[in-house]
Amino acid sequence: MKFKHIFAAIATALALFTSCSDDYEVRTLDAVQVSSSYISIPMDGGSTDVKVNAAGDWKFDKIFLTVYENEAKKDTVYTETPEWLKVSQTEGSKGEVTLTFSADKTLDGRTAELHLLCNGKTQIINVIQGLATISPATCAEVIAGPDSKTYKVTGTVTAIANTSYGNFYLNDGTGEIYIYGTVDNSGNYNWAKFGIEVGDEVTVSGPKTTYKDIVELVDATFISVNKSLIKVDTTDPEDGVLPLEGGKFTVNLECKGNGVSVTVPEDAASWLSIASVQGNTVVFNVAPNAEGDRSTTITFT
Repeated sequence: MKFKHIFAAIATALALFTSCSDDYEVRTLDAVQVSSSYISIPMDGGSTDVKVNAAGDWKFDKIFLTVYENEAKKDTVYTETPEWLKVSQTEGSKGEVTLTFSADKTLDGRTAELHLLCNGKTQIINVIQGLATISPATCAEVIAGPDSKTYKVTGTVTAIANTSYGNFYLNDGTGEIYIYGTVDNSGNYNWAKFGIEVGDEVTVSGPKTTYKDIVELVDATFISVNKSLIKVDTTDPEDGVLPLEGGKFTVNLECKGNGVSVTVPEDAASWLSIASVQGNTVVFNVAPNAEGDRSTTITFT
């Protein structure tokens, strides 16, 4: 390209910039101005200062807290700053003031959107500490991981303990954890809406805690459910316990697929066998037991 062509291109760009600049206007709030509307705090904790210049009395009117951002993004509106975020001053009068935003070390990223109100106008200040995302984990990783960390887990519901708050056991083959409360994206207990049943594959995310020897996700946010095609309707005996003399164990299933398949586990092959499979009913033969208690887990597909 020759120099005259380069000069022509530059001149054209300048002409375009000039013609557009007449329509552009930098807008600021006369009521309140801040030195920065975006604040970043390290994951290891720390603080950041922001200058506020207000034309009158001001206060933080609303705070939108996002604990994490993924399919289970959870926003909650507060009238006070959340516990993890400390602000040196939450209201003041006309003039300039320096606010200090600080937070302790965290295991997970988190954000907050603060609404600063002055003379009927709102200035938004966004605070972020780390990346507000979580990665999928296995039940084994949750069990081995630290308390207070947020995990996202997918597993099969093995038992439901409470339908008011949504308490159930989740097993993904690597281990089993207890979901102590299940909430929707608004933080409400809404069990009927989730449609969760034993045998379903469910994905939830929430903070870990350990109560005695039980690993729990507390008030886990519901993400998705993959309905099971098969579930146990009734068993005989109902509690699945047979006498030492052995006998028959019958399982009646609800099946939405094309037929039922079952395999006797290797650890029970010496004393448990399939007597018959008729439609959705499976009957097992249980041999007499002279050696003490024994048990196994049967999986239907």
